[in-house]
Amino acid sequence: MDETSKDFEGEFSLFPLKKRRFLEGYAKTGSVGRASLHAGVSRRTHLTWKAKDRKFAVAHEEALTIAVDQMEQEARRRGVEGTLETVYYAGRPVGEIRRYSDVLLIFLLKAARPEKYRDNYSSFYEPPGIDRETMMQNIHTKLQRLARQQVGSSPDPGATPPAPR
Repeated sequence: MDETSKDFEGEFSLFPLKKRRFLEGYAKTGSVGRASLHAGVSRRTHLTWKAKDRKFAVAHEEALTIAVDQMEQEARRRGVEGTLETVYYAGRPVGEIRRYSDVLLIFLLKAARPEKYRDNYSSFYEPPGIDRETMMQNIHTKLQRLARQQVGSSPDPGATPPAPR
C-alpha cells in the first residue's frame, strides 16, 4: 500500500481498485491528470465513471472537497505563518527570512467574507445592463403570464408591480 492509499484508507474503500486509486489521487492532488496516472487510466475515464456510477460521482465530489480543503489549509499557512527562505551573502547562507503571502490572504478573506472584501459582491444578483426596477417589472410580468396560464383567467392587467425592496 502506497502513501496515498494510507492517507485515505477507508474513505473510498468500497470502490474497485482503479476507481479507488483515482479518488485517492484526486483527493490528494486535486488534479485529474495526476489522479489518472495514479490509477493507471486515461484522463477521460473518470468522466465515464461519473456519468454511469452515481456513487462514484458523489465520491468524486467528496475527493474534490478534500483536495480544496487541503489547498485552503496550505494557502492559510503561507499567508499567516509564512515560509522560511534562506538568505545568501557572497554565495553562502547567512540566515533566514520569513515571507508571507499577502495575495493568498486576500483571496482567503474575499472567500470568507465576500460582502466585506470582494470588489464585485452583491447580495442580490443584478445582470449587467439592467436596473433593479426594470428587472422587477420583468419578473412581475412573467409571473402574471404564468398565473394566467395556470388558472385560465387573467389577473388585473392594470395592477402595478410591487416596489423593489
